[in-house]
Amino acid sequence: MLREIGPDAYYPPPATSTSLLRLKPRTAETPELSVLQQVLLQGDKKLKNALREAFIASSHLLEESLTKRRARERAQSMGLSRSLLERRVERLSLSDLSLLLQKLRR
Repeated sequence: MLREIGPDAYYPPPATSTSLLRLKPRTAETPELSVLQQVLLQGDKKLKNALREAFIASSHLLEESLTKRRARERAQSMGLSRSLLERRVERLSLSDLSLLLQKLRR
């Protein structure tokens, strides 16, 4: 917590005080979690495109230099259904994300 902001800083003053916080993003512990984190940052894209970009962004952890073509091939080779790959990241359910992480760990 950086500091407390009292109710007198607002008009009309609320019944509670406000705390100012600084949040720091956590770094992914494994390459798989890094890819998943990168996928989730691209919520407006289809999963197939988000995976491609996530593989490229995480390639330093995967110990392999990936081109867009190679990253696309890697995403397609994961064995995910076409309907899942066509879904937007923001529309994925928890079970979809669990399946994705399971496939990434293989």
